[in-house]
Amino acid sequence: PITWLAKAEIVRRRGNKFFIWVIIRDKIKEVFRAKFIMESVENRV
Repeated sequence: PITWLAKAEIVRRRGNKFFIWVIIRDKIKEVFRAKFIMESVENRV
């Protein structure tokens, strides 16, 4: 079986936007890396 570990880190917050790094690794090497920009929709109409 393949075991992957995913780690997410908020690297910056600007207003209601969050900049997030996501890194997925197997036991030794990195297999995926992405940067996401998420926006809070809590105050939207």
